[in-house]
Amino acid sequence: MNVTIARRAVIAVTALALAGTTVTGVGATRAHAAQSYCTHPQLGGAFQCEYGVSWVNYPNGQDQALIVGLDYAVWENHGFPGAFGGWKSMGGTVRSPIYVTNNNTETPKLTVRGTDGRWWHKQRYSSGLWSNWVS
Repeated sequence: MNVTIARRAVIAVTALALAGTTVTGVGATRAHAAQSYCTHPQLGGAFQCEYGVSWVNYPNGQDQALIVGLDYAVWENHGFPGAFGGWKSMGGTVRSPIYVTNNNTETPKLTVRGTDGRWWHKQRYSSGLWSNWVS
């Protein structure tokens, strides 16, 4: 019986150690072996690792990082390289990556799957304001 408990402990410790490795493909690392979230190495901000970081690139050179936060809302941080303004919530409660269409324009569109299973969209207007989430 004690051998079984010892094996389970070794497996658990190994799993926690593996959880602390770098997440490839999203430019993020796990914050701590016992936690299930990531942080962006330059922008900070805790987010759901499984959904990664999405990017919007604007014609004027600005970039916008988009994440699914620990509250499952969409969060954004935008600015010019090296001068981002900080994370702001765009609302919603999502369970998917953030898909960006119309990238490299002034009017990108975000698409996510909500907790209700429906696809939700948010469109940026040429004025810089964003629409509400619509399904």
